[in-house]
Amino acid sequence: MQYPRFAPLAALLALCLTATLLACDPKQEETGVVARVNGRPISLHQLQFKHDFDQLGIATTNPSVAKLKAEYGQALAELVIRELLSQALAAKGLAVSDEEVAAAEANIRADYPEGAFEEVLVEEYIDINYWRDELRARLAMEKFFAEVLRPGVSIDYREVEQYYNEHVQDFHVPERVRFVRVGGPSREVVESALAYYKGGGSLEAMAAEFEQVGTREIVMRRDRLTKDWSDALSGLKPGQASPVLTARRGFEALLFSEGIPAQTLDASQAYPLIERELLDSKLVDAFNAWLDGQMAKADIVVTPLLEIDPEDSQGEEAAPAPEPEPETMEPGSPADGEIGPDADTPPEEDTPPEERETVLPPGVEGPVPAN
Repeated sequence: MQYPRFAPLAALLALCLTATLLACDPKQEETGVVARVNGRPISLHQLQFKHDFDQLGIATTNPSVAKLKAEYGQALAELVIRELLSQALAAKGLAVSDEEVAAAEANIRADYPEGAFEEVLVEEYIDINYWRDELRARLAMEKFFAEVLRPGVSIDYREVEQYYNEHVQDFHVPERVRFVRVGGPSREVVESALAYYKGGGSLEAMAAEFEQVGTREIVMRRDRLTKDWSDALSGLKPGQASPVLTARRGFEALLFSEGIPAQTLDASQAYPLIERELLDSKLVDAFNAWLDGQMAKADIVVTPLLEIDPEDSQGEEAAPAPEPEPETMEPGSPADGEIGPDADTPPEEDTPPEERETVLPPGVEGPVPAN
C-alpha cells in the first residue's frame, strides 16, 4: 500500500493552529522561538525555512500581512504536529536515527548522476541541512504509520465486499493494447534494429546491439491511442512491427504484443485495490484521532504575533487572473505520436497503481511504499 496524502489534514492543521493560538502567553515569548511543544522549542529559523520550502514554485504578487501570517501559521501548525509525532516516536523508542537518515539520503542520491543532486538543491535554493530535516520528518511519518498506527488497523472481508458492491463500476477495465515502442535518432538505425529483431534477436539483445535505440513496453487503453499509433497498430499480429514513424524527437516503430479485452474485475481480483483504499482511509482516521487526543493534552504555546488583525489584509493586491490556455496542443503532445515528456512514458491513469512511480523534488515529499 501507499501512505495517504492526508487530504483532510489541511483543515485539521488550521483547527490545530487556532487551538494553539488560544494558548498564547506573551510572557513566554523568547527571542528566536515561535512556539514550544511540551517545552521543546520551534525556532523562527525552522519556521522561515518551512514556509519558504512550502512556497517553492508558487507565484505571488505583493501578499498582504494577513496572507503572510496565514502562510506562516499553516507552516507552524505543521511543525507543531511534527514535533508531537517526533515526541511520540521517541517515547516508544522509535525515533528516527541519523543512520536511517543517511541511508535514505544515499538511496535518493543514487537516482541522480554525479553532482546533479546538489545542482537541484542549488537551483531550488534549498539548504542541504534543511532538506535533511524534511527527510527526517518524512521518515518519522512513515515509521509512525507503519509501526504505531498500522498494527491497530484491520480490514474485514465484509467491508471489502460491501465496497466492491457499491463501487463495482470503478473496476471496469476498458480494452487495452500492449506494445513496445522502439525509438532512435534516425530512420536507418530504427530500421536496422527492427531487422535485427525480426532476424531472431530478443529486445534485450537488440538494445545492447544498438546503443542509440531505446525500448519501452507500454500498456494503453485503445481509445487513448493517438491517431498515428492507432493507425500503426491496426491490423498487426503479435510480434509484428509497424512501419518506422517520424516522431518529434527522432523516429519510432511499434512492436505489437497483444490486445487485452475489456473486462470487469471480480471481487477477488479487486480485493488488493479495495484493501489498500480502505486501509488508507482508516489510517487517516486513526491519525486524525491520535492528533485530536494529543492536541487536547499537549502543552503548546505559540507566539501571538501570528494572530491576524483585520487591518492586516488592507492593501493586498489581487493576483492577476491566469490567461486562458490555448486550445492548440503543446509540442510533444500525443498529436506528435508521443506520450509524456519523455516520449515513451504512458499516462499515469493507464498504468496499474502498483507500477506507478512518484517523481519527487528531490525525494522528500509524498507517499512511499510501506513495509
